[in-house]
Amino acid sequence: MSKITLEEQKKKVRAYMKARYKSWLDYSKFHANKAGLGGEGVDVLNTVLLSLYNSERGDKGILELINRKKDGYTELDFYILRAIKLNVQSDSAPYRMHRKRLQPSEDLDHVPSDEPEEDYIDNNRTDWIVEHTEKVRQIVDASLFSPEAKSIFLWKLSGESLSEWKGPEDKGKRYEMYNAVLDYVKAKIHRPLESLF
Repeated sequence: MSKITLEEQKKKVRAYMKARYKSWLDYSKFHANKAGLGGEGVDVLNTVLLSLYNSERGDKGILELINRKKDGYTELDFYILRAIKLNVQSDSAPYRMHRKRLQPSEDLDHVPSDEPEEDYIDNNRTDWIVEHTEKVRQIVDASLFSPEAKSIFLWKLSGESLSEWKGPEDKGKRYEMYNAVLDYVKAKIHRPLESLF
């Protein structure tokens, strides 16, 4: 078996995810509605995909999941479907934890909008999420920050709380490292694309 290049791995992963996104989204919307999280199916799925991209698997590991097939599905399909169910059902799952932190205070006045919500997904949205997640990871990986700072940033980027970080750094140092990497990434992204790499 010939080895495929990193770029070919990325293309295969991106093509598979783009082809399966609609099915995963339908599954995510169904389980989100069933769990009382109506309208949050897109967010749940995107949290799962972001966590997958920020994991240590990388494109090679994701491609290995795609290549393992059973009953017409891949192991990646089973992984994502399990992760979706976990994120909508478990209060300690990344999406639920993140959602709890974002709940508005009850003393805020909320004025509902009369405009209907759009009930479709832009076809380019999947590509945009994948492309920008990869871009952020590439920027962080190519930076001169310490491995600890990079890990803390990617931990937070995947939806985890910095207060739950298990490393030896104290809380102030964690936030300092995270903010330094965040500022660096923001500066790189806002430059013209040809200067990024």
